[in-house]
Amino acid sequence: MQSPISKITRILESGTDPDRLSGVLSSPTSIVNVEHAGYGFSFACDAVSNGPLTLINVEYGGEIINRRRTAGDKMIVIFPHSGESLIETRKGTIHSTPGFATVLDGAHNDGMSFFGRRRHTTAVLCRLEMQTRLCGLVERTVSGDFDFNPEINLSTSSGSTLLQLGCLIHQGLTENSALQRSPIVMKNLTESFFQMLLLSVPNNFSEQLHGNIASPSPGHVKRAIDYMRAHLSEPLTLEDIAFASGTGARALQMGFRQFKSSSPMSYLRNLRLEAVHQELSSNPSASSVSDVAIRWGFVQLGRFSGEYRVRYGELPSDTLRKSKL
Repeated sequence: MQSPISKITRILESGTDPDRLSGVLSSPTSIVNVEHAGYGFSFACDAVSNGPLTLINVEYGGEIINRRRTAGDKMIVIFPHSGESLIETRKGTIHSTPGFATVLDGAHNDGMSFFGRRRHTTAVLCRLEMQTRLCGLVERTVSGDFDFNPEINLSTSSGSTLLQLGCLIHQGLTENSALQRSPIVMKNLTESFFQMLLLSVPNNFSEQLHGNIASPSPGHVKRAIDYMRAHLSEPLTLEDIAFASGTGARALQMGFRQFKSSSPMSYLRNLRLEAVHQELSSNPSASSVSDVAIRWGFVQLGRFSGEYRVRYGELPSDTLRKSKL
């Protein structure tokens, strides 16, 4: 089972001190030095973490050269928004420009150079967390380093989705949004980011990730549903449910399509819709429809209301109003 989403932490730093920037870029397991900061140097960083995933919006000015002095234990994806940079990797130097994201292994990334104005978002993923999710997807223990295609075309469907997920998670964690009140949705978005990276960006495990899978059984589906019901109010991912059912994620998806004409996550969403209806019907002290919906993982309230009306023949506000009579 995947680890739960940790408490949100946020760091805001800016200035013209190279040593201060070194502190922002470094971690206890990976030291980064700012070797050169030329005329007009400045930086501004907004970093937010929910545990498995850290997202950093950063803007640089002037001439800067960063060098990694110790190998890191993170996977890194850099999404350029404006400006250019040179990124040094074990496979050579990458010219990073808007339109293409860069995937790096912190253990082999030596440094980056910036000249002029530069703005990008960096996603930092724990390699161990990536390994755990990889094993869940291929349904067996897998070891070895990751070797991703270093560039992601952000004009493709998968590249655009990955960028949008990163921006949405950063925005949801840093602004006063509904995502901060819904750990269920935040965990699902985080898991989606990990899965999108593993499944859509070519890497040395792609053949195993897209290989054949064993057929599921009705027992796996029943165990999955029992687990969903027992943990309905908790943040659940497809991997959590598959682990509890005793099968792999893709096999479970096949089982739900075969035996329930649904996907596991759609089935879970319907169970949570039932939970919202039950609470609105039997809890007249409920403060508001939005609070109840968000608590059960429904952040897009317009879509939620539409689904609710189709399912129960009335708006959720009507259900709550009746319970107060």
